[in-house]
Amino acid sequence: MKNSLQLNIYLKRNNRACMVFKRNGILYRINNLTKVNEFIQAMKELVVSVKMEAMEDFYLELYDHRGKCWVLESTLLKGIVALKLWFQSESSGEHLDVRFSWEGIALDFIRSVHDMEVMAGISRVFGIYRKD
Repeated sequence: MKNSLQLNIYLKRNNRACMVFKRNGILYRINNLTKVNEFIQAMKELVVSVKMEAMEDFYLELYDHRGKCWVLESTLLKGIVALKLWFQSESSGEHLDVRFSWEGIALDFIRSVHDMEVMAGISRVFGIYRKD
């Protein structure tokens, strides 16, 4: 079975975006991710750490325009990157639930982040923004 990862980002105005995490046809979307520029920069820094094999555990809080919070967790072990996107829903009480997960070779992760950066760059250059 193919173990693909896609990180699609659709920029909106005011440093917001629709962020889509996709694995083998299964996707999870954050519709109004805020602080997009900071998110992209953090992902670029994460790629550098993965390339240098210097990363152990990485956690990044992601927020939407309503203040909902997700935690992106990434670990690297023997050339394998594991991503998990955690969210605390009303039904889960104080516990965080995994909403998206992927595990694969570091090169696949690096390519996915690179593709996301290119997608964001093209959107900025041509002023392509989603209206929703």
